[in-house]
Amino acid sequence: INIYFILPKNDNHHTTELAIISYDPNELISKATEIHKKYSEKIIKSSLYQLPSGYALIFTIGYARSTVAKKALLKTCATDNVIINKIKEYSPLLSSTPFEKLNYFS
Repeated sequence: INIYFILPKNDNHHTTELAIISYDPNELISKATEIHKKYSEKIIKSSLYQLPSGYALIFTIGYARSTVAKKALLKTCATDNVIINKIKEYSPLLSSTPFEKLNYFS
């Protein structure tokens, strides 16, 4: 299972994106459930995509500016940004309500 994240370089943006990619739907469900529990009040939207060899779940998470300062260990990663944008551009969207769709896998 791979997790990618985007942190904006610009302080005016108050959202970040997080992508979970997995070949195994059961693994995806397990990790997605963890993240959903942790960030449920902050998740603005989420989408499930079909990849050639698995699935990608992308969350948009809202946060307060002060939270970013506390998360000094998280660094903006251009590679993650490219990966997430490519998934959204080239992969078919399975569901914009992915938690309902994930139930079909289990």
